[in-house]
Amino acid sequence: MKDNGKKLRKVNGSVNPNHRQELKTSLIKKEDPNEITFIYEVQNIGNEDIFLQFPSAKIYDYELFTNKGKLVYRYSDGKMFAQVIKNVMLPARKSLHFTTETLPPLDKGQYSIIMWIAARGMDSHKEKLNFTID
Repeated sequence: MKDNGKKLRKVNGSVNPNHRQELKTSLIKKEDPNEITFIYEVQNIGNEDIFLQFPSAKIYDYELFTNKGKLVYRYSDGKMFAQVIKNVMLPARKSLHFTTETLPPLDKGQYSIIMWIAARGMDSHKEKLNFTID
């Protein structure tokens, strides 16, 4: 696939074997006095642009678990997303950032979050982070 003379790698239904080596993901917690949010980053560390395809308006999803593994919240539950295909080009050596909305109220304790982008072929790029609510 070419676009403006550049090679693009389309990521769809299945993960390209070289794809894992070209993408790097991370998840960090951002804490302000009144809220906690998380930032998921996907970096194209390769030398070619990568074409990400989203099968709906859902760009990312995440799940919150107690320290005992009980699911307490899933971002996409109860939401409806338009069924539109969105194509996003991730240029070589660039990154995309996705920030969660403010988390729902959580009791004090230890939790984990698993977050991922909802692009096709990105199932293996989930990130997990443990955190504490004081």
